[in-house]
Amino acid sequence: MILRDIDHKFTCLIHDQARKWKWLDTVMIFLARDLLWALALVPFIALLFLDVQIAFVLVGAGVGSLFLTFTIQALYDRDRPFQDEHVRPLFKLRVPTRSFPSGHAALSWAIALSAGRILSLLGFEVAAVLCLTAAALITYARAYAGLHYVSDLVIGVLIGFLSAELFLTTIAL
Repeated sequence: MILRDIDHKFTCLIHDQARKWKWLDTVMIFLARDLLWALALVPFIALLFLDVQIAFVLVGAGVGSLFLTFTIQALYDRDRPFQDEHVRPLFKLRVPTRSFPSGHAALSWAIALSAGRILSLLGFEVAAVLCLTAAALITYARAYAGLHYVSDLVIGVLIGFLSAELFLTTIAL
């Protein structure tokens, strides 16, 4: 019960920043809803410019993270903050799904961590940092927009990390 209260307080602390500046809300909506699509292009860019094996790792990490996320969501039904609390989301979800764990956090971190490691080894450190920054912004924006509790996001990040590590070990990185 204490952890739940802490989770709700942190979530509200972040979400309470919403609706103060319209320009920031617009940026956060883009980050929470649309930036993931740009990050999801990274495996396809890898396929075009790098290597099929690298693209396989990136796609595998992403699909693996979504498989784990959807499996947990099927077992654990948790409402979103705007269904449970007095939170007004910044935008309406395209497809209503369960809140725990965050699929956006899991997928963005799975791609960002695996791409970041590979890009760093290939000498593209700036691109690696951009991928990781995108994942962090997506994760924060999901709480800011009132779509996830902080714990949803933390577990999503952990799933992304596990999935990335699993697929990176397939090519011994």
